[in-house]
Amino acid sequence: MIKNLFNLKKVKIWVIGVMIFYILLSYELCYFLRFAKSETQSHYLYFYAVFSQLFIYAFLYKALRDIKVYLFIFIIGVLHLYLFFILKENASLIGLKNNTIISLRNTIILLIIFKVLQFVSIKTQNQELVSIGRNNKDVYGTRNVTRVDYILEIIYITVTFILLIK
Repeated sequence: MIKNLFNLKKVKIWVIGVMIFYILLSYELCYFLRFAKSETQSHYLYFYAVFSQLFIYAFLYKALRDIKVYLFIFIIGVLHLYLFFILKENASLIGLKNNTIISLRNTIILLIIFKVLQFVSIKTQNQELVSIGRNNKDVYGTRNVTRVDYILEIIYITVTFILLIK
């Protein structure tokens, strides 16, 4: 039986906590970019964008099955894209390198890729997409991972870093 790509379930409290933390971290990023030295800005911006994009797949893969969570993260992606265009135009003024700023544009692309990979997982193995954890289980330890799961996760991580190339 093919599962839906989007579900409507009650959002778990820890997911709400992660979303609130993400908002606060994003606000902190804007504040930090305004007052920090340019070399520190670049490192912080790069870490913020890439870490959040990898974190989304690694730990929020179950939550992203819910349309509300997916839309919330997609809105964050739109804000990343908006910030990308603002910083790209003013990069030389504030001393940021363009390759650092590029990481912000990738959030929406990676969310779409996540859904494509989820669809591939459902079609090929009739199971939801999972993130690989320890002992050949997913991160939450609820099911055994397959070769397809490994391949799909490698594809996501590879695309994440390929998109960082200018």
